[in-house]
Amino acid sequence: MTSYERDDCLALVERSPQAVAVHDRGAWLDLFSSTATVEDPVGAAPHCRPFPPCEPGGALDPLGHFYDTFIAPNTVHFQPEADVVCDLEVMRNLTLIIETAPGAAVCVPMHLLYQLTVEKGELRIDRLAAHWELSAMLRQQIGNGAAFARVGMQSVSRLWQHFGASGLLGFGVALRSVGRAGKEQVRQFERYYNEGNCARMAALFANDTPLLLFPGSQGGPAEVSIEQGEGCTLHFTKLIAAGDVVSATVQMHAGSGCRGGVALFTLDRTSMRLQSAAFYW
Repeated sequence: MTSYERDDCLALVERSPQAVAVHDRGAWLDLFSSTATVEDPVGAAPHCRPFPPCEPGGALDPLGHFYDTFIAPNTVHFQPEADVVCDLEVMRNLTLIIETAPGAAVCVPMHLLYQLTVEKGELRIDRLAAHWELSAMLRQQIGNGAAFARVGMQSVSRLWQHFGASGLLGFGVALRSVGRAGKEQVRQFERYYNEGNCARMAALFANDTPLLLFPGSQGGPAEVSIEQGEGCTLHFTKLIAAGDVVSATVQMHAGSGCRGGVALFTLDRTSMRLQSAAFYW
């Protein structure tokens, strides 16, 4: 365990939307560690600060280019629904409203994971992983008609300017994900858990020993147990397929009690079997 409390972690994370709201580039970049990674969306090529560290926001800082490409030209409204803190990890269940131009706003359902670290005695964001669906957002933009055409061309131009051809292709990779097939596997997990069918639930996993992770807990990985399905049920909503991961808003009902959180299911894209399931409670 660390000496940092839940409120410390939430306070750091909340500074991100605050900086985005007022377009404070320096404040936003200062939230990240010297070797931080931004995956936005998960499934696209990640933006990783190099080692040895570069000047934050300078010409060699990919996070500075990320800000200039995706944040600076837009107005972004954060609509948080719930936050879960597990040690130095913060999982936010939220929706973003992104205004790219007058008459060209999109609504983006998202699960946003912040993995924090301590650098020079201060909390910093070491990894930001934004789980949202690029294809769904593009469909919304196309619905904006002429406004989308202008915004789309401007977005492509900024990507090319700041990241070149490789960056443009790396972002486009996010169009490919485990998609509906991955979501169906997660629904199967939910179904078999609620039935208490350990054998079928375990068969969804690629490995002989199903890997369930509970970030922030002292127990570490756990094997699937039939007892987990006895006396309680899982209910998944807001399933999002990003890259090889399906994220889901989770409620666990046990008697008159209810526990909420977010789960991340990582899949093998070839076999569509689960590799791991991480629950943030």
